[in-house]
Amino acid sequence: MKTLPTPRSLHGCTRRTFLQAVAAGLAAAGVFGCQQPDSSGMATDAGGQPAWLAKIIGEDDAAARFGRIYLEAHPAENNRDVLVGLIEQETGATHPTDPATMAAALQQVVRAEYARNVVVEVDGWVLSVTEARLYALVSVLSA
Repeated sequence: MKTLPTPRSLHGCTRRTFLQAVAAGLAAAGVFGCQQPDSSGMATDAGGQPAWLAKIIGEDDAAARFGRIYLEAHPAENNRDVLVGLIEQETGATHPTDPATMAAALQQVVRAEYARNVVVEVDGWVLSVTEARLYALVSVLSA
């Protein structure tokens, strides 16, 4: 029987504190999301991020690091539009404009993926596929 790897600490950040920061960011997204449509009609913030991603990730550097590692193993997803499409497809949303609604949908998708064991290992951490794609999106947008 294969045992899952033990999450490693990342500069004093445990898996629990990292996920708490992500959850806090998800909650903040409904309050601080600033939206404007891009050329495709997708609501984005001033930096070109999808509006639902704004403020979701509490630890941008750590998320981008996980995202880069995930993308090394999944190079076909190394594109903003591909990642956004895959994430939105999982939530059933098409160009969502309400960050709070999208944040709630993302939480539901991530929980369901863990329950169904739809996970990937990223640097010793076990993440849901959508969670890993969110981090990959942060990485792509920060490049």
